[in-house]
Amino acid sequence: MIAFLRDITEDVALERRLLRQNQDLAVINLISEILSSSLNLAEVLEMTLSKILQVMNIETGWIFLLDEASQQLRVAYAHGLAQEVVNSIGALRLGEGIAGQVALSGEPLIIENASNDPRINVPALKALGLRSFASIPLKSRRRLIGVMNMGSFGQRTLSGDDKRLLLNIGLHMGTVIENVLLFEESASKSGELKQAMGMIEQRNEELKNLVDTVSHDLKNPIIAINGFCARLRRSAEAKLSEREIEYLSAIQESGRNMERFVSNLLSVSAAERVKVESAEIELAKLLREVVRDLTPQLEEKEGVIEIADDLPVIVADTTRVMQVFSNLISNAIKYAHPERKPLIRIFSSVDQNQHVFYVSDNGLGIPDAVRDNVFDIFFRAYDTIADGSGVGLSIVKRAIGAMGGEIWIDPASENGTTFVFTLPIKKLD
Repeated sequence: MIAFLRDITEDVALERRLLRQNQDLAVINLISEILSSSLNLAEVLEMTLSKILQVMNIETGWIFLLDEASQQLRVAYAHGLAQEVVNSIGALRLGEGIAGQVALSGEPLIIENASNDPRINVPALKALGLRSFASIPLKSRRRLIGVMNMGSFGQRTLSGDDKRLLLNIGLHMGTVIENVLLFEESASKSGELKQAMGMIEQRNEELKNLVDTVSHDLKNPIIAINGFCARLRRSAEAKLSEREIEYLSAIQESGRNMERFVSNLLSVSAAERVKVESAEIELAKLLREVVRDLTPQLEEKEGVIEIADDLPVIVADTTRVMQVFSNLISNAIKYAHPERKPLIRIFSSVDQNQHVFYVSDNGLGIPDAVRDNVFDIFFRAYDTIADGSGVGLSIVKRAIGAMGGEIWIDPASENGTTFVFTLPIKKLD
């Protein structure tokens, strides 16, 4: 008989353990499902708490989240409590009240007889007539997230047997809430970044408009000054002293420099802002035109340009492509090595869905220390060797970018510089 009773007792205990394990699994699965269904903090807190209370057959609960700045616990969501009760709980410092103590200890606290326990000292809570009470730390692997309190008025009594389940709930909920908080923080920063980028783009557009306006307003007066200087020199040169002629020459030279500078500013702006007009371009023919225009500079330095026979026919913006090759070849001539005649080679290849072009020279080369700066507007690697405003390569980069390509300097360049740029392979619409 005793053995029979022992067997029954063991069966009942086993059944209770199985029921508790099933309950544990049900709660953990619920938390995981909620994580996969929403990344909104308010929704996650509401769904998680209400489902846990439902599965555990408990009537009320509330969740504190830790404000890391003030190190205070504040109620973020409550289920089964009137708003005036929630308001009466207020914010708790770490170590203050049951939730504050649980936050510090990291261990759940279970009060089986809550009605007479002096630790429940909030009058509005005490007046509810809680039968049992539990406070659970919500922790991720890295930090404390908050505390969850729950209380029962009815038959379901929270006891020491629930401790393992409550620990698991606290760990899973802490991880879920941390993931949601990280997502919301990331989304907030992304929104702030997007807003900042919008403001920067607006300011850039305003600056570009200002550059266009000022450049256009300056260009005509400069042309007029240069024109009148030339007329004055032709009509009055015989009457001027040698010193006065020097002054007039200086004015003319400054005027020409200013006119080039303003034209370059307009070219920089146009390289990005003017609409791309795609056309079929026979590169060999286009390069013959570019070389023809640069022949005086090339002959002055006894330079040679070698153009590959197999250059492709491409679809791109004719003006921009001409601008790119003209600037790159002009730079190669301008910065020729003083001890050798310029040799400029132009060739191409294909890489998947893009053309790759190479403009290689045997000139001075570009020092490694400034290679990252050569495409910056107004930057010049060599200030004293040749005249220039430092906008040519900036125009090149912007023109190529507007056509959907990229440009860089071949890091393996020796005895000169090799510029490499790409343009997408396209068909004419």
